[in-house]
Amino acid sequence: LALAIGIFPYISKLLQAAGQDLRPVLIFIWARILAVDPTCQLDLYNNQGYKYFASVLCMQDDQQHVSIPNISEHKAMCAFVLSAIARDFPQGQNACWRERVFHACFERLDEGDFLLRQWSALCIAQMWAGNDDIKVFGVDHGTQDKFIALLSDDSPEVRTAALYALGMFLGASGSTDPNKSGGGGTGTMLHLDERVHCRMEVAVVTGATLAIKEDASPMARKELLVIISCLVKEW
Repeated sequence: LALAIGIFPYISKLLQAAGQDLRPVLIFIWARILAVDPTCQLDLYNNQGYKYFASVLCMQDDQQHVSIPNISEHKAMCAFVLSAIARDFPQGQNACWRERVFHACFERLDEGDFLLRQWSALCIAQMWAGNDDIKVFGVDHGTQDKFIALLSDDSPEVRTAALYALGMFLGASGSTDPNKSGGGGTGTMLHLDERVHCRMEVAVVTGATLAIKEDASPMARKELLVIISCLVKEW
């Protein structure tokens, strides 16, 4: 409805406002807008609105209770917004990278709120999709091992999000375009010997298979098949 009655330009301009009291409602509104119209990613990139959401996601514990109630829920919405900005959009991926969104999401994978864990994983997934440089950083910091550990999470949504992220890591496509297929595995890892590179990918898929093969969630088992397919396609 906000889009239909034409207040979009005003909501966009409010991202430049300094008022701390507006933060919770703006995060909520933008999360809902991007849920129905993902094309707004370009607007948030052009007006640097992504910095607004990155700043909230990167808030430290001693800052976050100043102006935002239910901070973990709002951080989860920020992760959703940033994942929508990065999805199938290299400029958005790199913009999120510059704002240290990857680092913030990695830190949030241990949070108590399952929604925040879920969307942090999905945000990393969209930053990883087709981006070799960010994948290299992820490998150097053991991000894939962190996701394997998340496969024992109590929440099926978190387990599935971790599997989805591993699928992006292994070359699956994160695009909404059904004609855009993935490929390329974990990409160019020039600092790894090919044999080591192959073993790393096999280890990721093996770890995921052992953790999920008897999972009660059909969502999780579906994403496991995607991961295995990536390995088969690449090797």
